[in-house]
Order: sequence, then structure tokens, then C-alpha cells
Amino acid sequence: MKKITTLLIALFCVAIAANATVTINVRTTTGDAPFLYAWNGAGTALNGAWPGTQMDEAQTYVTVDGLVWLTQTFEEDAINIIFNDGGLDEEGTGAIQTDNIMGVTETAFYVFDPEEGEFTDVTSTYITPTGFDINTLPSTVVYVAGKEFAYFIAPKTWTKCNVWAWNSATGTNFTTSGTWPGDPITLIGNTTDGNPVYQWIGPDIVDGDSPTGIIFNNGTTQTSDLAYVAGGVYNLAGKLLYTVPGGGGNIELLEPVITDNYIEFVGVKASGNYKFTLNTYEWEEDHGPQFQLTIEPIDPSKPASFAAEDINDPNYWEPMFMRVTQEMAGQSMTAQDNIKRLYLGDVQLLENQFIDYNELHVVGFNLNNDYTLPEGCLLNAGQHMDEMDVKCNGTMTLSPNSLPADKNFVVTVYTQQMYDVWNAYKQTYNCQYILNLQSAVYGDVNGDGTVTASDITELYNYLLDGDMTYFDTADVNGDGDITAADITAVYDILLGN
Repeated sequence: MKKITTLLIALFCVAIAANATVTINVRTTTGDAPFLYAWNGAGTALNGAWPGTQMDEAQTYVTVDGLVWLTQTFEEDAINIIFNDGGLDEEGTGAIQTDNIMGVTETAFYVFDPEEGEFTDVTSTYITPTGFDINTLPSTVVYVAGKEFAYFIAPKTWTKCNVWAWNSATGTNFTTSGTWPGDPITLIGNTTDGNPVYQWIGPDIVDGDSPTGIIFNNGTTQTSDLAYVAGGVYNLAGKLLYTVPGGGGNIELLEPVITDNYIEFVGVKASGNYKFTLNTYEWEEDHGPQFQLTIEPIDPSKPASFAAEDINDPNYWEPMFMRVTQEMAGQSMTAQDNIKRLYLGDVQLLENQFIDYNELHVVGFNLNNDYTLPEGCLLNAGQHMDEMDVKCNGTMTLSPNSLPADKNFVVTVYTQQMYDVWNAYKQTYNCQYILNLQSAVYGDVNGDGTVTASDITELYNYLLDGDMTYFDTADVNGDGDITAADITAVYDILLGN
């Protein structure tokens, strides 16, 4: 057994952190409430003399998997703790206890075994890491114009989330239900670490009566009372990790480039972190300039999105295009009737943003993060559509009615995961587009990025029973047919021939 006298010798001093409180959460392997001994860097006992105080079982919350946690908060910047069973003998020894847990500065979660004196730190399972990188957020974390809104990064075990928001001065409750635990909010994706991200969109903004406080919960587990910040991104520890850039400000139209056979306009909106380029990609003798629109983030490391008011901005591409064509040619032309190619980077679009662009021939996606194609976005774009080219390093969500269903165009994807997403949409909505899995590696039939015996297996499956799963990449030798020669071609690759 460890002698408790070693505790005071091992006083630990830590740098003062920004937090004013530390919350300890623990459950035991036996279900018994443990004793918690705590002290600060100055050696001051914070929870009574050894063995500390048994944790109050009334202060509990239960996670979705039914585990009961005991919790206690200390008004300190940093503390040191020991969990123990409280069993002292006459010599002051005999307690089954953990080693010293030093320098706890934030909300933490532990599992304590009171029979062996061992503990496990499970904080990372329930709270996102302290060091926050906005690149971990899904691209669906965007500015919501004219609304109260916020985001919550939940523990990985959460399967739902509610919000409770209020103004303490006016007494306004901002939840529709008006009763605890508040309104259920929407799961919009996951961080790159796998934590679910929920979005709350509240009522319209009213001057002088916005929320002052907000709580996120799953019905049993909750945050503390948090200070509300519009567009704030929070976690269970109560940290305001990030604030989504505001949608204010105008689109800035940069100096256009106009020559005899080339036109280029660039619009920039810093607060939305996006820029668009409207230019000519060729000039046809019979039809004049052919236009393409490219939309991409200004800073690829940050979320980028449109706001609803952008569409009415005089420098948005539609009114800008009409104004400039009137000045140049004496005839106002609309962008939606003249843009033939659309290329999209990681900029989150609005619902129905391109619903009337029925002259599109080519749409290209070059996405590095998770992305959602909004409802109605390209619904009527299939009249002249030839191809969609989809490059996406994250996951992609196709909202209902986001794509034309009855048009024969080719959708080219580059990973099996993306093939499955577009194929599922095609089957669900009975779409007529042709799906092509284009392997970047010659001989990679199944699209996993390498040439292996699995590719030969897929070819055999096709030849034996007509399995069409990888039909689009099965013609390895490019002769227009799928035969045993394609199997030989993959064998040659594997043998280095």
C-alpha cells in the first residue's frame, strides 16, 4: 500500500491556465462512489483532509450507454487528485488508491477500479481535444444569415442532441417546445476525429433580444450554462472553440479583364471566405463566348459558404453579368442562360442556387473536405448536361432532389466510396445518368488505389456471373470489351510485365 505521507512531498505546481474551474467526472468498476482527495499547486487540500470526501451520488448524469458518472467541480485553474476507497487503518495507511493524477486543468473523465487502485483516463472519448483546429470541422459548419445559430461538437457516444437557449434579461425562451430538454437539433456531419457535429438554427434575429445563455444536452448529459455567441462552436467541456465568420460585408468585384476574345470577372467575399471567377473558356464563331463559373475558397483551410443576401448583392455574378453585358453589347444577358461549365471547390452552396441553370454542359467538383450538395441545387441542370466530374477526399452527401433524374449524362468518380454514394442516389431516385468509376491506377478494377489479386477476382466475378459492380473499370486493356484478356492484363501488371 502507498503511504499517504508521500502525497504532500509530491506537490505539483502548474502554469495558470485560462480556465477558472476544473470538473472531475468518474465512474467505478464496482459501482461504489469513490472518495476524491484533491489539492492545488500550493499544497492546499480542496476536498477535505485525506482521504478526501466521498463523491455525492446525487450529482450524477448518465450517458446514452447507461453509465452513471459522479461529478464534482473545483474553482481552481489546476488541481491534483487521487481516487481511493476511503479505507484507512490505524496507521493512516490501508486505502486502495490511484497514483497521483497531476495537473488537471479542464473537465476530465476517469474510470476507477477500487479493488486494484487503477484508473483509466477516458477524457478523449467524451470531450474533443483541447487543441482545436477548424480544419477538423465538416464543411457544413457555415454561417446562417438572419438567424440565431450555434454548433455543438458532441462526444462520440451521443446519438442525439437538444438545445436550450434563453435571454436572462428579457426572460425569452428561444426553444420551440418551451420545456426541458429543449428542441432536438440536426446532426450535420462529423469532425475528422469522428465526433458528431450538431447544428442549432433558432428564430430570426431580433435586435435587443438574442440569447444570452445556451445549454446542449442529450436528455441525460448536458453542458453547463454557456454564454451564447452567435455562430459559436462548443463542446461538452463548455469551451467556445470557434466562431463561424459573419455573413456581413459586400461582394467585392475586382477589376475585370476584357479583350477581343476573353472576359474575366472575379468577385470576392472575405466574410464568406469564397471567390468566384466568371470567364470565357472558348469563343465560338457561331455562338460567341462560352462562359464558365468557378467557385472556390479564399483560404482552403477554413469553411466557406454563401449567405442568402449574397444573391441580391449587385456584384453577385448574375446582376453583375447582366449589367456588364448591357454596357458591352447593348443587350443584357443572364448568367444562368450563358454559363456552360461550373466548377465547385469547398464552398457550401445554398438550396436551389443553380436550379434554373439549364444550359450547363459540365459540372466539376474538386472537394477536399466533407460536402453536402443542397436540395434543388442542380435539379434542372440536365437539359444539356454532358458530364459531372467528382473528385472528393471527404464524404459527400447528395440531398433529395439535388440532381436531375431523367437525363443521360456521365458522372465520373474516382473512389469506390464516392461510387457507392452516387449509385445509391441513382437507385433511390431512378436516375438515368451513367456512373463511371475512373481508377487513377491502371489495372485497379475495384478502385481501392492499388492493383492486387482482388482486381482479378472482380474480373472473374464479372465473367462468371455478370456481376456488374465494377463494370465501369473492368475493361482494363481498353479494347471496348470485358474478356479474359483483361484478366491477363492485370496479371501482367502484378508480374511487372
